[in-house]
Amino acid sequence: MKIVPFQGKDKWAWAIILKENKSKAIGAISLWKKGNVKQRGFWLSQPYWGRGLMSEACEKINEYAFETLGFHELTLLNAKGNIA
Repeated sequence: MKIVPFQGKDKWAWAIILKENKSKAIGAISLWKKGNVKQRGFWLSQPYWGRGLMSEACEKINEYAFETLGFHELTLLNAKGNIA
């Protein structure tokens, strides 16, 4: 998985693309700042659930948030019913 962000002042967004099909995005993950709150959100196409792809992406994005952007904390929200 390659992570290349769209850099912004208060928002960063990435597409999730598999190495074997680089022309198709299967999900997205983003970081944003709203005042003092820093959040991470994501979406993954249902056929790709349960493969650990979003866990891998979140790990990389968390690392980017803390080590590169200097975040000290993140607020994480899940959709209702998203047990994983």
